[in-house]
Amino acid sequence: MVGHDAWVALGLVQGLMPRRAFALAERLGGPEALLDASPAQLRALDVPDALAARIAGARAQGAREQEALGRLGAHTIGWSDPAYPTRLREIAEPPLALAVRGAFEPDEPAVAIVGARRAGEYGRRIAHELAVGMAQAGITVVSGLAAGIDGAAHRGAIDGGGRTIAVMATATMAAMPAASLNSSRSSQRDAAIAAAA
Repeated sequence: MVGHDAWVALGLVQGLMPRRAFALAERLGGPEALLDASPAQLRALDVPDALAARIAGARAQGAREQEALGRLGAHTIGWSDPAYPTRLREIAEPPLALAVRGAFEPDEPAVAIVGARRAGEYGRRIAHELAVGMAQAGITVVSGLAAGIDGAAHRGAIDGGGRTIAVMATATMAAMPAASLNSSRSSQRDAAIAAAA
C-alpha cells in the first residue's frame, strides 16, 4: 500500500485524530508502518486496544471506501499527495485524506461563506450577493452542504459564473451525496464536493 492509500485508510479510523496519526506514523516509520504495527507495538505507544483493533482493520476499510468513491465518480487525495491543499496542511488538525468529486484546484484563491441552516431571507440574499461578487472577481466560493447560507453561497457562485466547492466533514467519505452541486447552469468544472476524513 502506497502512502496515499495508507493515509486514506488511517483517515477512516474512528477515534484516531490526525495529530495522533501523524505522531504514531512518525514514531513507527510512516503510515504503512502504522497500519502494519502489531498490537504490542501500538500498546507500547499508549494506543488503547480498541483503537489498535480499528487500525488493524483500516486497510480493508480503506479499499472498500475507495471502491465506493470510484462508483460515485470521486477520487481521494491523501496527505502525501502533491495535490493536497497547501493551506489545509497548515491548520491544527488537517484531515489525513480528502475525497473529491468534480474539478478541484486546491490552491486557487478562495473564500469560505458559511452560516445558519435556517437563515432568513435577508441572510440568504446577502450570502448570495457576496458569492456572486466573489465569483465575478475570480475567487472560488467554499461552503458546506447545508441549506440556508451554504446553499445560497453555492448558488451565488454559480450565478456569478464562478466556481464553488462544497466541503463536508465525515469519517466515511463515501457518504458524499450522490446529488452534486451541478445544476443546469453548472458543470463538473464549476463545482466540486470535497469530503474530509
